[in-house]
Amino acid sequence: MTIAVVAVVLGTVTTAGSVLAQPQRPMDVRDVVEVRQIQDIQVSPDGRQAAAVVAEPSVAANKVTSRVLVLDMAASQKVREVASLSGAAERITDLRWRPDGRSLTYLAPHDGVDEVWTVPAQGGRAQRLFAAPGPAIPVGGARALRGGVIPPHQAKVLRHEWSPTGRHLAFTVPLPPGEHTLDGVPVDDRTTLEGIGTGSYYPPRVGVWLWDVTNGRPRALVEVEMGRATYGPELFWSPDGTRLAVSGSSLTVLDIGSGATRILDENWYPARAVSWTADSRRVVVSTGQQLTGIAVDGSGSQPLAKLPAGSLTAIWTSPDRVVAAISDGTNEAVYAGKPGSTLARMSPENIDLSGCAFDHSRQDAMCVRQTNSSAPRLAVLRADGTLRDGYDPNHDMHDRAVQAPVAATWTNAKGQIATGYRIVPNGCGDGRRCPAIVITHGYDAMNKFMWQGHEWDYPSQVFAAKGYVVLLVNEPRVPGGPVDPRDTVSTMESAVRHAVDRGEVDPGRVGIAGYSRGAQITQRALAISTVFKAGSSGDGGDGGPGGPGDGVGDAIKAPLLAQTTEAVGMLLFPVFKRLRARGIPAEMVLFPDETHIFHQPRHREAAMRQNLDWFGRHLG
Repeated sequence: MTIAVVAVVLGTVTTAGSVLAQPQRPMDVRDVVEVRQIQDIQVSPDGRQAAAVVAEPSVAANKVTSRVLVLDMAASQKVREVASLSGAAERITDLRWRPDGRSLTYLAPHDGVDEVWTVPAQGGRAQRLFAAPGPAIPVGGARALRGGVIPPHQAKVLRHEWSPTGRHLAFTVPLPPGEHTLDGVPVDDRTTLEGIGTGSYYPPRVGVWLWDVTNGRPRALVEVEMGRATYGPELFWSPDGTRLAVSGSSLTVLDIGSGATRILDENWYPARAVSWTADSRRVVVSTGQQLTGIAVDGSGSQPLAKLPAGSLTAIWTSPDRVVAAISDGTNEAVYAGKPGSTLARMSPENIDLSGCAFDHSRQDAMCVRQTNSSAPRLAVLRADGTLRDGYDPNHDMHDRAVQAPVAATWTNAKGQIATGYRIVPNGCGDGRRCPAIVITHGYDAMNKFMWQGHEWDYPSQVFAAKGYVVLLVNEPRVPGGPVDPRDTVSTMESAVRHAVDRGEVDPGRVGIAGYSRGAQITQRALAISTVFKAGSSGDGGDGGPGGPGDGVGDAIKAPLLAQTTEAVGMLLFPVFKRLRARGIPAEMVLFPDETHIFHQPRHREAAMRQNLDWFGRHLG
């Protein structure tokens, strides 16, 4: 193989050539933590350039550096850095092009608080665009009801979107939480244990504002509930710049001129994709297996295009083209077609393309390309479906030995089918049985590279390098859902039995691990199954984050390691104490100032090493 040599000169990264292949070494924990992630991509209005935010973790500094990189679509391996920010919790987010294409805007706490900043696309000094109204509000952190996966920081702005004309900038601001009175706080169906533990008694709200470029003045438009989206409601401008769709707890359209509002859907789920028709008369959403345009004047809906099976993540439209990003549970892919047609696959098979951004013609896109054995990099997707590799922020990973996970399916005792992946180290099988680790978290074992959303801090490639058979197992999907947790445990057992029957796994040395939902399944497996000899639960389980379970924690009969944030730790602590009192080997590690998905590099490294040590001790 050849290894790309990357040089940084005056802020420009270029591929200089290749050198002789170097021996590959196994991945270690620090390699996993320091994989660079591409977190935001935007294509310029003229389609000639793209910009991306790349997050670069450093264990030594315990910081993450966010870099804003700009590149030409025609020469996508060459980038220039135009802005950066480093910190344990500080990040650059919400990258956008100004409509004139000469500069970029983004959110960052350059002065200690998230506000809108702008920087020339050719590079230069970043400047705050305007003074955001209202006070700075603490957002993020596991202690806050608002954004448990966002690193804790102060913010005045949560999101921003430019109108197509460039005259207005819509943005959202966090509002101060409601104050309780001396009469006490009534508990209702919206109250959560986390809310009680953290004092977040009321659903948080955000304000939608408009900044006028011509006079430099912001004005308030409406207040809405923050909803379940990570950074609150998303904003979508109509192509003519006269209306704004707000996707939060409801789907609402604001008329910028008159200030009138119309709710298109009161029971809206904020993760659903939204777009507009080219004539600005309809908001485009998915209804079942089709795209539908909802008339903003209340005159009804009409079908726009049919969708293939899968989960819709993004929509782009033009007068003669409809494009959609759809995940089939294994890969995210791009589909396209004419209005009224059934969208056909545009991107190549067996490659995960995510975070795509299209030019205005919806012809070419810049995307994140990865597989479960290749780290994220940029790639250009052409209208004819061809893919051209672009800048690779993880070029230094080429000398790491990665064993490609193999797709697998398993059937549990009820005949329910689950998907996932198997990593079987060389030497396991053919008369030699190895220890095994099952890693689970809902339905997100996909074709992504050691994705933290599934693996959390259970590094599959490091476990494999140490001789473990690794089984990345999804829960089975059942009509009407959700699946009974006991059936999920049965699925995990089926995955292990399959590996045992193949002669790869020692049935006496099998562990299970998972975070959040996976923590609940891990603890239940240790309580009702004899297959698993040890487990590790990450920030969840019988004590949270969804609240206490049905006492499953007190039935655990195998060693348990629990790694938690402080909020979940308060709920899980009594279970941990009772396990120790019963003589069950149990350890609990709290990670202060952390989020549900850990964001501090040193915490991630420590959690991974603890998991490796835990299973090393209990599985041998």
